[in-house]
Amino acid sequence: MGTTMAKKQGLAQALKCKLDTCPEWYVEIAGYLIVGFVFGFLLKYGGRLFLSLLVGALLALWALDYLQLITIHYDLLEPFFGFSAKVSLQQLIDGSFLWLRHHIVETLAVLFGFMVAWKFA
Repeated sequence: MGTTMAKKQGLAQALKCKLDTCPEWYVEIAGYLIVGFVFGFLLKYGGRLFLSLLVGALLALWALDYLQLITIHYDLLEPFFGFSAKVSLQQLIDGSFLWLRHHIVETLAVLFGFMVAWKFA
């Protein structure tokens, strides 16, 4: 019984020490939780409106570019999104999963915030 208590205190002490060395970690995770919560809330209560506005905006941009009323500089968008204009669907999926693996803590925080908003909001 004494060894399990010592292990619990050791684990708690180790976690406290780890989290105390990185106080900005709290702020980052809280920010991602809030983003996930807001996105989940908006999607739950305004999902159809959000989706229709997004599709409408993309179709309007495509039509204006096709009619040459505006010019979209795809070479300037490439560094922002990290993909070239001639990317295949498989490259897009692979790049997305690679990004998710490199940012697993942020992804889980956003997903948790989203699920809380979807369930309880």
